[in-house]
Amino acid sequence: TAQIQIQADGTVQDVKFIDVKLGDTLETALRSKLQAPGLFNPGVVDGKPAVTQTAVSLQLRAETLVETKQTRFSLFNIAPTTFRLNQAVNLGYPENKLRAGIEGDVLIAVRYDATGTVTEASVVPVPDKRDVAFEQSALRAARKMRFAPERVGDVSRGGEARLPFLFRINNAKQFTFTLPGGSKLQMKPGEPRPDIESVNSQAALARPFDPQAL
Repeated sequence: TAQIQIQADGTVQDVKFIDVKLGDTLETALRSKLQAPGLFNPGVVDGKPAVTQTAVSLQLRAETLVETKQTRFSLFNIAPTTFRLNQAVNLGYPENKLRAGIEGDVLIAVRYDATGTVTEASVVPVPDKRDVAFEQSALRAARKMRFAPERVGDVSRGGEARLPFLFRINNAKQFTFTLPGGSKLQMKPGEPRPDIESVNSQAALARPFDPQAL
């Protein structure tokens, strides 16, 4: 995820990457893609484009090259997400599930107001995969979250999103990819990520995005 500021003319400034640690090579390449001319349309106030502070979800694909054993990344998709987490919370693992070695996934739909406070949280049912203990734990975590809402002009806007909570026995494990030049990208599982298909940002892509190599 990246926090960005879109000027009224559509140019992007103040790119800040969050949620992951990026090596210099990958960060520079992503920043260049996000600041490409004409990629975004800003939000609108009183019928006129306005400076918009928002976040975008970035989907990356990794491919390990057999010959060199290096990892090559491509940017698969970009989507405005309206928000970023201002305050994460610990995801309490139900004790009985932990003792039994049971893992699970829960999808939570949330709404939050202009201050970033969660006002509604509910479980999105997944057929044949529901578990009350996991659902209650995910709901408690979601209700404690704080968000940094999208800001259009001088007005902060509440929003909504779907957050997948992944209950894994070893939540501390990190996946590490080696980038060209020896830098590292680390991603920790078990943390909620925005569902890019369920957001309501005023900012929008100005044109369809084609996957691009980094």
